[in-house]
Amino acid sequence: MTKEEQTPEILARRHRAFEAYLTADDQGKRPSSKSIATKLGVTETAVKYWRRVDKWDQKIAAANGSVIAASDAANNSIRALLRAGALDAVVVLRKILDNPKADTDDRIKAGVALFKLATELDALEPAFKPALPTGAAAFSDDVPAARSADVPAVRPPEELPDDGSRLP
Repeated sequence: MTKEEQTPEILARRHRAFEAYLTADDQGKRPSSKSIATKLGVTETAVKYWRRVDKWDQKIAAANGSVIAASDAANNSIRALLRAGALDAVVVLRKILDNPKADTDDRIKAGVALFKLATELDALEPAFKPALPTGAAAFSDDVPAARSADVPAVRPPEELPDDGSRLP
């Protein structure tokens, strides 16, 4: 029998060899030709021949390319829908803001929502971006009594009386 003549049994083993090659371990490493040959009861040379002649690596690359292309197309469609939805939201928010008959609270909420959306999308001009303080400038004492001169000083722990009180 020549290499061109294949029995159904050999064709089935050849197909199972390719299926075995498609499996990968946790690190994504494909099985060796030797391990596939041992598993199927054929020679390592036969597995290497099938891999080369049937172009297993090219088939996998083409299939991966198709999956990636389909995924990219789906992602682009989703992005387009999100852009359209964001644009629709901006139009609705502008209508609420521009309507003098709209409830004041609704207009304020629409303005806040529009500002948040513009901030999230990085669509604000630099002059409108809020400057966030950093370092010591960011600190603000939110306890008014602590700034008052008539509040007695707090003693360090080593100077506290036995009853645990902190006031003099």
